[in-house]
This record gives sequence, structure tokens and C-alpha cells, in this order.
Amino acid sequence: MDKAKKEAIMNASTFDELLDAEYGRPGTPERDRFDAYAAAFCLA
Repeated sequence: MDKAKKEAIMNASTFDELLDAEYGRPGTPERDRFDAYAAAFCLA
């Protein structure tokens, strides 16, 4: 993990900001993959 990403995660003040920093903005491939796994986890 690069320094800029670590800084963004440490400075996140809301859960949405944390998700954006860790997995990218909604609509990006990495974020879509995370959202799909999270939804599957909740349904299981």
C-alpha cells in the first residue's frame, strides 16, 4: 500500500470516505467487486 493511500485511509472521517480510499469511488472495478462481495456476505 502506498503512502498516499495510507494517508487517505487514516484521514477518512466517514465510512463512505473510508470505502472510497480503500476500494475506490463507486463505479470503479475494484469498488464494484467489493460491493458484490459485501452484498453476498450479507445475504449469506
